Amino acid sequence: MATLSNGETLEVGGMAGRDFNEVYVRAFEIDGEDTVMEATHLAFWNGSIWRLIYTFDIEIVDLAYVEGTGLYCLGTHGELYIFNNNTLSTVNTGISPRVRVSTLRITKSGIYALGPADRLFKFDASSNWSQIAIEENGATILGLADISATEMIVCGTEAFVAIGSPTNLVRTDFPTNVDFNDVLVDRGSIYLCGQSATMFVRRGDEWVELEVESRDADFLNLCVYESKVLVAAETEVLKVGAEAVSLFAEEESQKITVIGDCLFSDGMENIMVLRGGEWSEFPVSFTVPDISTATARPL
Repeated sequence: MATLSNGETLEVGGMAGRDFNEVYVRAFEIDGEDTVMEATHLAFWNGSIWRLIYTFDIEIVDLAYVEGTGLYCLGTHGELYIFNNNTLSTVNTGISPRVRVSTLRITKSGIYALGPADRLFKFDASSNWSQIAIEENGATILGLADISATEMIVCGTEAFVAIGSPTNLVRTDFPTNVDFNDVLVDRGSIYLCGQSATMFVRRGDEWVELEVESRDADFLNLCVYESKVLVAAETEVLKVGAEAVSLFAEEESQKITVIGDCLFSDGMENIMVLRGGEWSEFPVSFTVPDISTATARPL
């Protein structure tokens, strides 16, 4: 949650940045149990204070930071912006009002927008989104990672996994029907995490399902921190080992994010940061204008 000067709260739904002295979050208005996306606020932490830097009049669904380029902001219809040197630039005005995307992935092979109904787009050299053809099955694409310079993997709902080049993604069958929420490639191994504490690892050509103590939680996203593969598991952060998954930290976590040498854990109620070997709360607090007057303008 982000706390406003008037005591109200905003939902924080995504983080990105360069290091502890350059952290960005997106925040939006909430109304009881329903999320109201009338505007998305982009706030900046400089290591000591928060500052609201931009208010969009559209829904920003994801953030990603690229060293040397700046912060990428993805809109729900494919609008793409870059914030760098205190300037926000519009890179693309969107794919179509009929197309929705929900996830931004930036890898060495390119910039990708992922979404429902088998939607997968790549940002091309002419600053346009081009759709990547995948087998139609109605899946929401939730994760993407490079395997090599010419091969990639994508995952999504109902155990959807496809591997290949961007022009030839071939579906891989799994003995499960859970939603795969994220995929990670690290040191030659591929990790897939999903519902009901599902974790698969591919080493070489073989997929192996790892042992877990409990199936109560969903595995939500993956990251590498200090050479450890970690997974957010709702009420805790877990470490992925060679054969099993074990406890890393008892921190509530809907998403874990590595920024510089810090690990951020975004829980339901607050954000925690692991820095210098110690966990501490990372409160988000800034002032926003009245929602009814917010427009896409720098503040």
